[in-house]
Amino acid sequence: MHPLKDVLIIKYEMDPEPEIARFYPLLSFRNSNDIIRKGDRIFVWQKNGKFVHFSSVQNNLWIGSDGNFITDNLWYYNFQYPVEIERGSHYEEDLYLPGHFELRHPGKNIEITIHSDASYAGESFDDTLKEYIKSRYKIRSNRINIKTCMKRQIFSSLKII
Repeated sequence: MHPLKDVLIIKYEMDPEPEIARFYPLLSFRNSNDIIRKGDRIFVWQKNGKFVHFSSVQNNLWIGSDGNFITDNLWYYNFQYPVEIERGSHYEEDLYLPGHFELRHPGKNIEITIHSDASYAGESFDDTLKEYIKSRYKIRSNRINIKTCMKRQIFSSLKII
């Protein structure tokens, strides 16, 4: 996940190399407390270069890979979430499968990019991973520990009773 952009890049490293790889995005476009049923949403999709743009009402999502997008236009009924069953929440919904990505002789590495920003220019998995690691380092380097505080005399006015 990119630390500053709404982007997720998934990288699969496969050995042996597959002849065909297929990826099936199941869509709901809902918040975490809702469920949907067939007919609750109208999904629209459009191929745009490497990416396929999926939308419904105010929701937008782009998914890209080096493969071809093949239309399925199917619904998966009564999809269940075991954790929601345990919580006693709504746990069953229908998910939409607009189509799937098919890659023939994809090689050992496959990248799938998912984002929600129309202006996203695209980055590789490795570049995104570097940004993520750099952001985690900044967070860790900004942490203040007791030893550092004592050196800076941040606790100089602290009285222990």
